[in-house]
Amino acid sequence: WKPIGWLHNDTSPTEHGFVSFIPEGKRVRAFWLDGRAMLKEGGKMMLRTAILDGEKIKDERVLDDDVCTCCPTSAAQMATGPMVVYRDRSPKEIRDIGFTHRNDAGWSKPSTVHTDNWFFPGCPVNGPSIASHGNLVAISRFTVTNNKAQVILRLSKSGKMKFGKEIVLDQDSPVGRCATVFTKDAVFTVWIGREGKQTALQMAQVSPGGIIERRTTLAPINSNRSSGMPRAVVSGGYLWVTWTGENRVRLGRLKIGA
Repeated sequence: WKPIGWLHNDTSPTEHGFVSFIPEGKRVRAFWLDGRAMLKEGGKMMLRTAILDGEKIKDERVLDDDVCTCCPTSAAQMATGPMVVYRDRSPKEIRDIGFTHRNDAGWSKPSTVHTDNWFFPGCPVNGPSIASHGNLVAISRFTVTNNKAQVILRLSKSGKMKFGKEIVLDQDSPVGRCATVFTKDAVFTVWIGREGKQTALQMAQVSPGGIIERRTTLAPINSNRSSGMPRAVVSGGYLWVTWTGENRVRLGRLKIGA
């Protein structure tokens, strides 16, 4: 291991965080929230990206110049190129989920995964999660529509959100903070929801065709921000999930295959 310097070319005392990494050939691509413009009055949080090739950092650029200030980003490498999802921010304080992806023509103009029109004059600290398998893309998100909090999974092909399928996973006042992973047979999404009066870590298994095949409660969890963001990965026939407990990081697994 060796240090290769700052991830970004700005060293101002402003927020630079909520990083997502994905492999890109023999290199690594990073996405992050960048607050350098917020030093000036009226400055906005930006979404930026750069390439790490093991020796230096290059191709740093802005992908969206006005995004939510503290919601985690998530990225995936699709068959057509990299894609990043994040919580966007409009001048009217609409906090819907945005995305941009790169293909042979370059980076796309930022677009909305779905028009939820969630008005929220602040940062909910509740970002989306993306996973892909071949040309299938799954994006989970927390949102509020018609004054109802929901966790929704959106499935699409090749990142074409316009033609995606929406699956409501939870509309029983969930907290959100989703984590989604994809296998060849299913999509697994973990989030903070409720089991009766108790806040609990929930999991849903959804087929590539959009059918909810299983939903289960994994463990009780604190709903405060100190519980952080659950994380999930598939390995060895298990869904591995980690989350922050009362005084330690917790790890659990669920059998999902042979």
